[in-house]
Amino acid sequence: MYLSGFGTADFLMIRENELTIVDFKYGKGVQVSAENNPQMMLYALGAFEAFRYIYPITNVKMAIVQPRIDNISEYEMNIEELLKWGNEVVKPQAQKAFAGEGEFTEGEHCRFCRARGACSFRTEENLKKVEIAKNTAILTNTELGQVLMGVEGVPEWIKDLEAEALRQILDGNSVEGWKAVEGKSNRKITDVDKLFDILKTEGGIEEALLYEKKPLGLTALEKLVTKKKFEELSVGLVKKPKRSTNACKGK
Repeated sequence: MYLSGFGTADFLMIRENELTIVDFKYGKGVQVSAENNPQMMLYALGAFEAFRYIYPITNVKMAIVQPRIDNISEYEMNIEELLKWGNEVVKPQAQKAFAGEGEFTEGEHCRFCRARGACSFRTEENLKKVEIAKNTAILTNTELGQVLMGVEGVPEWIKDLEAEALRQILDGNSVEGWKAVEGKSNRKITDVDKLFDILKTEGGIEEALLYEKKPLGLTALEKLVTKKKFEELSVGLVKKPKRSTNACKGK
């Protein structure tokens, strides 16, 4: 029914006439919603195509689980809605993509594209964001807000460009004005006990000089006597600095 595609679902279950798809995301990045999520719906389409002749699937449940940011998002739709989306949205776009047709679009989805660091269209769109042609030497507050809103995504684009440049250089290709340099590497003791024994026996270093005395942090101290008891005992001895102020989007 649909053009060539592939993918791997983290969890798939079919019970009677219901298909359940779960996507597990362990990162601490952006919170993702399962509602009308194209990735989840594509998984569901693939599962339906694979098992439609075995199970009478009429309903689909989709869930995204992000345990590190306490997010569990669920969405449900009937199979008719899913198939309509597949036929009217996915299939035409896939046909254009395979034929090399259609229009480029730049946005949040670019971070999942393998060509994100070498895409000329994305480069053109991001350069438009940083081209600020104004007659005034100083931006007004309105202009400042507009510029900040406009350049969102530019730092990520620059990182992708740098990653692509490094990949090309490591592949033996030349990128004008750029080169690969070795990153910082910190030394690490592989066997502390053995090293300290040698320093004591052969280096003549006293054991007391090999260690430093450090006070426990607040969290560790609270665990020693319970948080409530610690608050009682530390009255006047602990202060909380004023939080820093940052600019963020909002009215």
